[in-house]
Amino acid sequence: MKMLKLVGIRGGGRICALISTIAALSASLGAFADDAYIASATDGKVYSIDTGYVPGPQTAVYADFEFLEVNGKDQQFVFEANGNGNARARIYINGSGNLGWSFTEENPSVVNTQWQSTGIKMNPGTRYKMMVDAANRRTTLEYGDISRSFDFSSDSAESMHAISTIKIFSSAGMSSNAAKMKLYAFKIYEAGELIYDYTPAIKAGIAGLVDSKTGMFIYDTRYPKYNEFTTGGEIPTIDDDPYVESDGTSAINLGVSASPKLKIALDYALLEGNALQDRLFGQDTKDSSPRFSVYINNSGNISLAGGTDTAFNSASTGIATNTARHTVVIDNVALRNAYMTGVTTNWYGYGATKADCTTCATRPLALFGNTNADDGSAFKQCTKMKVYGLKIWAGGTLVRDLAPRCIDGTAGFEDLTTGRFYTCDGLTASANAPTELSGASKEGDAFIESDGSFY
Repeated sequence: MKMLKLVGIRGGGRICALISTIAALSASLGAFADDAYIASATDGKVYSIDTGYVPGPQTAVYADFEFLEVNGKDQQFVFEANGNGNARARIYINGSGNLGWSFTEENPSVVNTQWQSTGIKMNPGTRYKMMVDAANRRTTLEYGDISRSFDFSSDSAESMHAISTIKIFSSAGMSSNAAKMKLYAFKIYEAGELIYDYTPAIKAGIAGLVDSKTGMFIYDTRYPKYNEFTTGGEIPTIDDDPYVESDGTSAINLGVSASPKLKIALDYALLEGNALQDRLFGQDTKDSSPRFSVYINNSGNISLAGGTDTAFNSASTGIATNTARHTVVIDNVALRNAYMTGVTTNWYGYGATKADCTTCATRPLALFGNTNADDGSAFKQCTKMKVYGLKIWAGGTLVRDLAPRCIDGTAGFEDLTTGRFYTCDGLTASANAPTELSGASKEGDAFIESDGSFY
């Protein structure tokens, strides 16, 4: 699950985007990524990037970093992940101002052995390359012409299983131990295999880290309390993923109605100029039960709602609308909802539709608005936004998997489950949206024809 909470569109469009991204990166990153960096500020604010990766006893973590200054407490974390009890995985500046690490099991026999020090004082402005290797129980440190290695203590790493993901620039809780530093590279290995190879990049105007193996991009996703990194060096710029943008004048009839067994995952970014009560997705007109929608509430926050005419539930995320990319999930089967940015879950709550709701709606769901007719031909409360992908499951079966396309100059979405192309008025596609349908569907459905004679 954590490996798939990634920034990127859902569906076949993502494959095209990743292929082009990886091709571009392979040519450019090697030439100058060592000099490119992202940096936090020295103003006391906490910066943090969630990698979405949970380390274990076979994990190794490499970081190429440079601290900007010594703060009053010294305890600045390059990265951290937590486990049960005293389990920690971390590279940091310890209380003595030295570079240290931890990769310890849940209950070490001597608690103090979980905090291990290189004995080397951190000097601001010095670039360090440090690896904590749980699989081989060894830490290495390079700076200038000096190379050192350190064995783990007897209690370290043998049974370390984290329960949190690796966070860079901060503590695992993403709220303390801010690292005032530049980061040049970050790598994660598992049993000796390189899993992620992150280097600095700017994507869609956001500074973060891109993995040269998969094209995945990670950044500070703690909405609404994120901070923007500064950059330096010859940092590469990556195009946004393919999307389709609506001007807020119409919506798409998805041909699927709300039901108690429905689950949706919408990958989107709002544009400026939307009104309170505008609908991103769904249908919640009173005469079509059950109702189901994602919308902007009267407080200007994103809400997820559903239920019957007599038991309509609306859950506010409490997060103000913004133009960043997010994913909302409504799961009527698990009765859980979520609002995410990249790999970070910013909010979660109970399912919108009542568990005792057993009916299916008479009106179909809409994308970019609210269905306002039984046949799905009219809409209201339409929203201006970009959509990178939409998935809909019914009873556990994927029934819609929309990926951005621009076919013969017409913007819309290909449904990867049926091959059907969905569009409406007021849509434009990003320049990198695929211009052909995938699979056999692009040739059209097979048919036989009659001339009206009796056969």
